[in-house]
Amino acid sequence: MIYVVLGMHKSGTTLVTEMLHHSGIDMVEAPQSGSYEQGAYYERQSTYALNLALLGWDDENLLLRPGSGDLKLSLVHQARMQAIISENNQQHADWGFKDPRTCLTYRLWEAALGEHRLIVVFRPLEAIWHRYQYRGLRFWKHGQRAWELVRAWCAYNRSILQILQTTTQASIVIRYDRLLDTDEREFKRLEAFVQRPLVDRRKPSPKDRSGFYPTLELAGWFHQAMKRESVAQLVQSLESLREA
Repeated sequence: MIYVVLGMHKSGTTLVTEMLHHSGIDMVEAPQSGSYEQGAYYERQSTYALNLALLGWDDENLLLRPGSGDLKLSLVHQARMQAIISENNQQHADWGFKDPRTCLTYRLWEAALGEHRLIVVFRPLEAIWHRYQYRGLRFWKHGQRAWELVRAWCAYNRSILQILQTTTQASIVIRYDRLLDTDEREFKRLEAFVQRPLVDRRKPSPKDRSGFYPTLELAGWFHQAMKRESVAQLVQSLESLREA
């Protein structure tokens, strides 16, 4: 079986992928050096590189781009995709990949993968704000960074919702803070979905930072006014799918 892990940057996709990989589902070509903070951790390099090519991004550090809805699969990219899938199908009974950018490119992967399963991991916007907020002296950069994050977070999670509403593949929605809960319900839901016991790679972590962040709230208000799309509504839609 092929497993595709979807989620916005810094939403818990690395933890889920790490648990899958250490439980016998091949999720990455080889053990990786570096750390989670450096990015691109537990990401299959072949799918990661192809996603950048599909999006036309020549700089993998531009994490907060919202992407484009008008993506097309060239013959060259199609051949690369088929080679990745064929090679891994031959080598592994169960394998998969994660890359947040797959939220934006999934439609190009969907038909080529054949039968697969989707694992969606989501996290509220304010819980990842501390990882992106600008801490320098140029105060205007703080507002710019908040706007970029709101725009990207909405684009990624909107795309996830559209995927879940139309796909015929089996899927599960996991909320990161619930996965870390000691009551184990979210962890057991994931185990049931992949139909195997999971190696627990969770580590003690401070609770998600909730609260009122004026700059982030203002950026969210502007986004809602311009796009008629509410951050709260997206969270509620994902939560509804998780509970269902």
